[in-house]
Amino acid sequence: MVYISHYRSPIGDMLLAADEIGLTGLWFEGQKYFARQLEEKQEEREIPLFEKVKQWLDIYFSGKEPDFTVPLHFVGTAFQKEVWEILCTIPYGQTMTYGEIAKQIAAKKGLPHMSAQAVGGAVGHNKISVIVPCHRVVGANGSLTGYAGGLEKKERLLVSGHDLKFLRPLFPYFESEYILKVQELEEYMEFRPKEAETCLKEADIVWCEWLLTSAQWYSQHLYPHQSLFIRAHRFEVMRRYGSNLDMNRISKVITVSYYWFEEFMRRFRIPMEKCTVINNFIDTDRYSSEKEDDSRFHLALIGALPKRKGLERAVDLLKILKEKDDRYCLHVPGKR
Repeated sequence: MVYISHYRSPIGDMLLAADEIGLTGLWFEGQKYFARQLEEKQEEREIPLFEKVKQWLDIYFSGKEPDFTVPLHFVGTAFQKEVWEILCTIPYGQTMTYGEIAKQIAAKKGLPHMSAQAVGGAVGHNKISVIVPCHRVVGANGSLTGYAGGLEKKERLLVSGHDLKFLRPLFPYFESEYILKVQELEEYMEFRPKEAETCLKEADIVWCEWLLTSAQWYSQHLYPHQSLFIRAHRFEVMRRYGSNLDMNRISKVITVSYYWFEEFMRRFRIPMEKCTVINNFIDTDRYSSEKEDDSRFHLALIGALPKRKGLERAVDLLKILKEKDDRYCLHVPGKR
């Protein structure tokens, strides 16, 4: 006999199905392959297993890792079951690629190669969402390529920060790729947790511009299905917020240069694999105007605070160039 029940999660209503052996299905309503192969004869009843599954989901969606398992009953081909069993081994907060799963199966079977596409088909037909974590399987480039729950469930982007001038030029791109919501603060100390709670429930990806109050709060309250990216500048390195991050919930800490990449890791003991660099960018189209004949001899150090942009190195470079041609000169626009 197949029993069904319903569960309301923060990211959508879910349908549960089970038999005498264990949980056979857990779908987001409207997802691809929704209730596929669910028997026509079914009974809606709150059996003890459903109580345990819902307890597991409550813990998971509260942002914690459940410390118990629920009985599962995989219904599918032998290959699909093999893939689904591997999915269950992917640790909380980590990911695995289709290729890595394919290599595991090939090694187990003594085969020289296994198709990552075949693995992708089995992952896409996983009937037990969330508990069998197909959302932790990514493409070779880290993208959520074929998540059956619907990629639209993974593409709601929340941007939070007090000064978004470095990021704002990217908003048109964000809006073309994601459902964008912006939580912009007047000052970073004016962070509002109640507002953040509402914003968090409506997000799948959180981008905190500046490693300050919002980054600290979101790292401590993120739901397990969400990703958190924090972009750190220079300002934050002498402040305490980096010491209060929950690194297990952070996908990447992004720094603006390799110097600060090393400095943030050193000061806040951020693991190297959690760090990367994305420099502040320049809209080069603004500089595509016709140049004067001697433009190649004019250097410019760009930045509001030249003294923090390596002015001494720029002067040293100018000295070297002037030894070759006295027409070289250095322009230093900025506040001070």
